[in-house]
Amino acid sequence: MLKITATSYNHSIIKFYAQSLNQILNNDIYKKIGLPHKIKKITLLRSPHVYKKSKVQYQQTKYSLTFYITNPDLSYVMSRFNTNILHGITLKFDYIQ
Repeated sequence: MLKITATSYNHSIIKFYAQSLNQILNNDIYKKIGLPHKIKKITLLRSPHVYKKSKVQYQQTKYSLTFYITNPDLSYVMSRFNTNILHGITLKFDYIQ
């Protein structure tokens, strides 16, 4: 069984990747699991001197999906991933017996 974990800061890229992976593997996906979002918040002061009540908050959200593929042909899967690389996405491959 092959486990693929995809992470990105853009939700639409993850959604597009899930659809294209389903088409590439001809519906051989055993499970698709959406992992919890990781949210990182940063608060900055607008003015360094007097106005401490004036603050700005920034938020960075990281989205993740995990796919399990039952009977993968590893050479076929890797060749398809080399041609269909998307920018802004990180892939992690694990082979589970």
